[in-house]
Amino acid sequence: MDALFERHYAPGRKPYVSPDEERELRKILEESTPADEGYGIETSWNTQIIQHVLEEKFSVTMSCGGICDMLHRWGFRYTRPMRILKNKKSFNKKSN
Repeated sequence: MDALFERHYAPGRKPYVSPDEERELRKILEESTPADEGYGIETSWNTQIIQHVLEEKFSVTMSCGGICDMLHRWGFRYTRPMRILKNKKSFNKKSN
């Protein structure tokens, strides 16, 4: 009866990024900007820039969708910077 409850699943696909590479990439994403790493003047990371980092540093080719899924598994979320007007009152007066 116990043999019926035991299930053996296939181990699944080998991850594209090793645990050491994952730690290094997470550290890069959390502690620096693309400009700090020499990827143009961008101030925030996107999947296309991360795709270049993976290809150059780790010789790993991943799609942007795959990178997005990986980042979500790691707990990263997409956020957009907020734009705040310095002087809202003068803006409201001009628009009236």
